[in-house]
Amino acid sequence: MKRGDIVFSVAQVDDKLSTSIPRAFIVAGEWLKAKIFGTGDPNVPVVHAAIAVDGTHVVESVDSGIQMTDLTTEAVPRAAMIFSCDEARLGWAAAYAAEQFYGDVVGKEIRGRYSRWNALLSILKSSPYEPGLMPRINESVSIGSASFCSQFVANAYEVG
Repeated sequence: MKRGDIVFSVAQVDDKLSTSIPRAFIVAGEWLKAKIFGTGDPNVPVVHAAIAVDGTHVVESVDSGIQMTDLTTEAVPRAAMIFSCDEARLGWAAAYAAEQFYGDVVGKEIRGRYSRWNALLSILKSSPYEPGLMPRINESVSIGSASFCSQFVANAYEVG
């Protein structure tokens, strides 16, 4: 795992109950969205996305908000797939943006809360692509204030 990689966590059989229940809803939501938008069934039960900022740490949007996590300290090691961006500078810039969002949360400049509402709505809609750079960056900054995991990762890449 290197800086800028996207870490896609996968549901595990040995997930603790407090983790497995929300993950079951995420998998069901992925299935429902695939059926609504006709994209086929998801092949892998991806339940979370985070951005690597170094070989052992990720910045992620979780239930407690935007946080930095040391993956070596997790009680149950995370099962994950790693996506490395072909353009290393883009991955580095996305990790930098994620660290900035995290720093803004620590400094109390933004709330950085997790948005269950945005996550739920993501199942029911397909987001249009806005070609203008400034509207996308402004949306990304507001998403840094309240987002769900994959929305946070995508928008850190957008800002980067």
